[in-house]
Amino acid sequence: KGFQGQPRIALISETIRVGFSDVLHWLVIFSLLFLNFAVGGHLLFGVKMQQWSSLHLAVNSTLRALIGDFSYEELAEWSPALASVWFCLWIVSAYMLVLNLFLAIIVDTYGTVRRGLGRGLGLAGQAKQVFLELEWIFSYQGSRRRHPTSQSLLAALLRDQHQLRSLLSMRNSVFAIRSDPV
Repeated sequence: KGFQGQPRIALISETIRVGFSDVLHWLVIFSLLFLNFAVGGHLLFGVKMQQWSSLHLAVNSTLRALIGDFSYEELAEWSPALASVWFCLWIVSAYMLVLNLFLAIIVDTYGTVRRGLGRGLGLAGQAKQVFLELEWIFSYQGSRRRHPTSQSLLAALLRDQHQLRSLLSMRNSVFAIRSDPV
């Protein structure tokens, strides 16, 4: 609601709102995959390596591997074959599949929401419009707008031809009544 005045920002907040359910489902899949690799790392490397010795440390090490703060050499020293298989599967699964799935969810939701909302006035266009309105309000014509004249009120009421004809017929009948002597 807060960003409905600016369509492009509203597009982002609406994308988050609409895609929230899909992102929650993605988060369940990612959490299961993440925990699976953390438990696997704990079982494979926990016997010999301190940073994999408990489940808590294994989760921390798996997260560090995901963000790139990870020493592959330490794993490869203990077991090069297991380290390369675990690490390659983790990187391919996490980055190539799951994170790209997340991006696909967001991009698809963004496209759907954008098609639904249409194209709105951008931030620069909206700022220009506000500036022009403020300039007009503080001008001579704008200050007179606050106190309309009877002519402008009559013109506003009589824009429709049907209203004009009915008003003229009422006026003629009022003048006809007044002209008859009582």
